[in-house]
Amino acid sequence: MSLRRRSRLIAGVVLFATFGLAPSGWAGIELAPALRVAPIEPGKGTTGLAAGPIFFYERHPSRLEWGLRPLTSSVRNDEISYYEFDLLYPLLTQRSRPTGVDGQLLQLLRWSTMRTPGGSSTDWMLFPLVAYQGEQPTRPGGGALFPLYGSLHQFLGQNRLQFALFPLWLSLERDQITRRFILWPFFSWTRPASETAPPVRGWKFWPFYGEFIQAGMKEERFVLWPFFLHQRLALNSDAPQERWLLLPFYSSIHSPTEHSTWWLWPLSFGRTVTTAPRYEEWDLPWPLIQFGSGDKRSIRRVFPFYSEESRTRTVDLLGKSQRVDSSSRIILWPLYHSTSEIGPDWRRDRDRLLLLLYSDVRTQQANKSDGRRIDLWPLFTYNKTPEGVVRFQTLAPIEPFLNTEPITRNYSPLWSLATYSRDQDAAEFSLLWGVFRWTATEREHRLRFFFLPSIHWTRATPPPSDTAAGPPDLIDPTSPVDPPAPPDSIDPAGPIGQTP
Repeated sequence: MSLRRRSRLIAGVVLFATFGLAPSGWAGIELAPALRVAPIEPGKGTTGLAAGPIFFYERHPSRLEWGLRPLTSSVRNDEISYYEFDLLYPLLTQRSRPTGVDGQLLQLLRWSTMRTPGGSSTDWMLFPLVAYQGEQPTRPGGGALFPLYGSLHQFLGQNRLQFALFPLWLSLERDQITRRFILWPFFSWTRPASETAPPVRGWKFWPFYGEFIQAGMKEERFVLWPFFLHQRLALNSDAPQERWLLLPFYSSIHSPTEHSTWWLWPLSFGRTVTTAPRYEEWDLPWPLIQFGSGDKRSIRRVFPFYSEESRTRTVDLLGKSQRVDSSSRIILWPLYHSTSEIGPDWRRDRDRLLLLLYSDVRTQQANKSDGRRIDLWPLFTYNKTPEGVVRFQTLAPIEPFLNTEPITRNYSPLWSLATYSRDQDAAEFSLLWGVFRWTATEREHRLRFFFLPSIHWTRATPPPSDTAAGPPDLIDPTSPVDPPAPPDSIDPAGPIGQTP
């Protein structure tokens, strides 16, 4: 039986046991904190909550969510053909999309299926012992039984990885270069990956000596790694670069646009000068004391007492090249740290106290409202999205560090003693998983304590605007006006009446 069928079976059993005996005429049930059933949108869906935050069930026209916290949860969205299942997240997870399925158990057993017009292909791996790769349009199939034999493609950053009786023999292929090892990592040699690949040669007897030469592009040599290294890089460009490293005494980088020299690693004293862009920096020593200034960067640092840095760079965001101006300020680290990033039509600012004890993130984006997130660990978290949706909860022991949807769905309600949420249509405040609940819409407010009858009142409907009536002082004061209806103070339906 598949995970999806098992999750549906569990959901059906729990729902029948919890709500199956409720009379069909009941519009809602409120026995907080033990049980709550209320319509989301009349005639469109139903939400249920049993045993406080432990069990939840929520159904929309195209979306279904249910869970038994913290054991398991499931989300299905038929509109985008998406399904996810968690068991003791992140112990076991599975995600299904139109393009395929991904799942994992303890990050050791992983499986995935890729769907293509011509069929599907499955990969799975029990790291690091067994792996299997199905054939795909972009790569052949493969497999591995560690440490006996393996042949895998597009794995661990390599185009191809092969081994036999590891570490006796290992072959790595990437960027049209093949490196073969005997008794990895001690003996190796380098050759072109194919007859059409650029010429390359090299060998090493680690850690005593090694060299790598790519004719006209790159030359690298080391002696007694990592104490002596020499590199000549970008030889086929307008700015070839030469690097020397003699640990722990000296290191340098020289090119037509950069000259850098450091002494006495790792607390290095040095100077860096670049001409494109213009920049000069002194390290006295790095990284504790730094002073630098230039066209696109400046830094003043006396760590941990004070640091101020600004930088302008070009980044690729969603396939679009953008200029980003960033700045950072530190006072008595880790007491206070602030950062700022400014793009063409967006901005993000963040203030932190004692690393993540307190965090305040503010975002601005063109044609949208400002967003904000405040975390005070472990007391509360507050989030306002650019769409105007607000959520507050206390306590928040994990959310400041792991701000993910699975954490919010599987764990947050367990310790959320009080919550507040608001969107464009309604607002709600809940204390102790619904023992006290206040809800408000444009027309109605409602209060409920335990399973007692709710108290609710409505706002008077404002009269429709009538431009023909003229300004207020021209309205006939003798015209009759209907008095406002008195608010309902007690819900006659009692605990089984309509609830928010």
